[in-house]
Amino acid sequence: MFDLSYTEEQLDIRSRVREFVEKEVKPISIERDKILDPEEAFPWDIVEKADAIGLRTLPLAEKYGGGGLDGQTTAMVIEELAYGDMGVGVIFHQTWKWVLLMQELCTEDQIQKYLIPWRDDPRGMIALALTEPVAGSDNILPCLDVKAGMQTTAIPEGDHYVLNGMKHFISNGYCARLCLIFARTDPNKPVNEGCSLFIVPKDTPGFSVGHVDDKIGERLADNAELILENVRVPKENLIGEWNKGLLSTARVLRYSQAFAGATCLGAAQLAFEKALDWAKTRVQGGKPIIEHSNIQERLGEMWAAIQGCRLMYMKAAWAADNKQYFDPRLATVVNPFCSEKVMKVTLDALQIFGGYGMDRGLGVEKLVRDATIFLHSGGLNEILFMSAGNALGREPYSRNWLCA
Repeated sequence: MFDLSYTEEQLDIRSRVREFVEKEVKPISIERDKILDPEEAFPWDIVEKADAIGLRTLPLAEKYGGGGLDGQTTAMVIEELAYGDMGVGVIFHQTWKWVLLMQELCTEDQIQKYLIPWRDDPRGMIALALTEPVAGSDNILPCLDVKAGMQTTAIPEGDHYVLNGMKHFISNGYCARLCLIFARTDPNKPVNEGCSLFIVPKDTPGFSVGHVDDKIGERLADNAELILENVRVPKENLIGEWNKGLLSTARVLRYSQAFAGATCLGAAQLAFEKALDWAKTRVQGGKPIIEHSNIQERLGEMWAAIQGCRLMYMKAAWAADNKQYFDPRLATVVNPFCSEKVMKVTLDALQIFGGYGMDRGLGVEKLVRDATIFLHSGGLNEILFMSAGNALGREPYSRNWLCA
């Protein structure tokens, strides 16, 4: 059954991650955020230090030399990392969910050829590329017009596939050395019936990084263009079934939205704690502002929102671990629900700080900027809610809280 009590092992992991965040992440977060060049801002030092203590490979199965964490524990770790800096949380959660996908969909030969070298690379990161300049939301719904959706192509040629096209807004696109690329393999079918997924190492000839995005927030994580010009990949690099790329990954990406919810909640938790501490010490009207009823009400709402979001993402992660209880409708709405609550929490924190919140040195305005990114991460919130509503209209509805 769904249980939020932590085991001794989970408490030990959380303690070690918190120590890492306090020592390595929080001290560099605000200053690194100020670096103008997004490539220079990327925290390779954090990645390497995480690798040195076994953090980078936590969700990799124990039989492959990883930590073997379940999804619920991994989500907890992601929130702790994002508490230190949301961008750092994104770097790892983006890699970890693709590790889980590869372990479930890849052949043993593919795992040995690509995941084991990733395990042994202190800078090993993974990216998955779906979004394109003219194809974003219509990949997610997806649109049934055969002209809609991704335009990157993969054409069989001998014992290879030849990939051509461009992806953009790709998380870890700059830092990843191993990429999973969606490409159209049947242009005469809708995107959900005519695309496939391929393993493409970054050093493959014809594969390059284009523009690295200069974002308003979440600046320690990178998003970038990926350019494919006659990129030849062996046929054995196909992941899952031909033409079933979106359908097969949809079944496997059970953790994606839960991990996203955990990431943005890390920023909300930090914003709340900053606001609470400020309210206890900031004096107006002859007393600390926490003694004013309007501040009490605002803090109470912030705290309640955080508790609700944590329950939601933890339940989604638990259901992903226990597939018999997994409900894709819940998985779809975790990120948009949490991101909207987190946006409000960070804005409320900014209001509690008043004019002082605009000072970049205090880090409150940074949390607001970070929160804006998750209103679009993994798909527009409106599109994700629409997808869940579409499913509710098609499928039987149950009041059983465990699975609906």
